[in-house]
Amino acid sequence: MAAAQDGSGMRAAGREATMNLFSEMALSVHDFGGYGRFLTHKKSHIFSFGLLVMLIYFGAVWLLPSLFSMGVFFGPSKGFWERVPDFELKDGRLWVDDTVEMEQGGVYLRIDTENDFYFRDMNELEDLLSDYSSVVILDSEKFILKSGDEIMGSYYTDLNLELDRSDLAKFVPLLYLLYGLSMLFLYVWITALFFFGVLVLALVGMAMASWLHCELTFGQIYILGVYSRTLPLLIKAVVSFLPVQIPFFWVINFGLSLFIMGSAMQKISGQRSQDIYR
Repeated sequence: MAAAQDGSGMRAAGREATMNLFSEMALSVHDFGGYGRFLTHKKSHIFSFGLLVMLIYFGAVWLLPSLFSMGVFFGPSKGFWERVPDFELKDGRLWVDDTVEMEQGGVYLRIDTENDFYFRDMNELEDLLSDYSSVVILDSEKFILKSGDEIMGSYYTDLNLELDRSDLAKFVPLLYLLYGLSMLFLYVWITALFFFGVLVLALVGMAMASWLHCELTFGQIYILGVYSRTLPLLIKAVVSFLPVQIPFFWVINFGLSLFIMGSAMQKISGQRSQDIYR
């Protein structure tokens, strides 16, 4: 009986901690003056909060658009093989039996290996890339991919891969596994970049704290930095789906975090001054 009660108590504590993370996320978006309450949190709590924020951002910008793209390309209305034309990738050159072009719901796909279709570089496709949230383009010698505001491309010669339609049947289960592993790796990578970016933010925050006469340790400033990234990341996720690119958006995004940190520091200093004179 006691063990059962302990188990239910642990589950309730876990649900409460999760609810606290979501409630803190809401507070970090609209109550900058309340950031002082976060300074006493343990490192594990701060780390969990950062993981949750990045999971939501990753799901909105990367995971959901990629799953939607897979649903558009390989949806239930047709079998997988009906949607895959005959093709061959050999000696760094791609040949496809037919030109494939499709656009639906912010997703654009074009596979064209005819000799008269080449794109030189990403700048050549700037207008096209800005019109869609997800883009897949392949010509006979290279490919380009876009998901959200992230863009990448490569030549087939760099892949050192030979593949045709019959080989693809053997790789279908592996493709799903690779997709899952690539999504996991991408999440870990952008989350690591998130915490590194907060480190840079905290270094700037030290100078800001000195200027505002707010006595905080570097660890406390880092905590403010983690929470100050919530609203900018949510805005960044929304902006990634817009059909236009905002110039120097990263500067605006970083500046918004500094503004939030500055507002929090001013409120913390004011609260401490009131406590002194009580």
